[in-house]
Amino acid sequence: MDVTQKGRGIGGISGRTYDLKHAYKQYGISAADREVIRLAVRNPVTGGTSLFGINSLPFGASGSVGGFLRVSLAIWFLGVALFRLVWTAFFDDYTVFSCDALVSNTAKTVETLFDLLGVEFARDGTKAGAFAMVFKSLGVEIDLENFESGIVRLGHT
Repeated sequence: MDVTQKGRGIGGISGRTYDLKHAYKQYGISAADREVIRLAVRNPVTGGTSLFGINSLPFGASGSVGGFLRVSLAIWFLGVALFRLVWTAFFDDYTVFSCDALVSNTAKTVETLFDLLGVEFARDGTKAGAFAMVFKSLGVEIDLENFESGIVRLGHT
């Protein structure tokens, strides 16, 4: 197929971004690690330091980032390998594309995958947009309105 013909004849294409809720807090740490990991926080009452045990990955900790990215990419891989999803993973945001005729199937597939894995995602509110030809993903606006003509526009949000 000539590259100028890609995207033609399949109808419209839409996309949306799925955002995981409290992404790091969804993943616990092992019991053995919990016994030794402590967060040190300045106590405003005593002026001293208080130590706290934790039950989930602490956001921003270098070990948390690496561990979370392994899980994030594993979820992405399952979507690609098992369901042929056309999507990206960037930390806790998954941007998915679908032919308009398959939007409801694609949405159900993504949402069922997250549900089966016990992964919570934004189901409503500003982080749970519907599939659309123009949508936002990670600070970028993606315009697919002229996709069939071979044109995709990217812009800042």
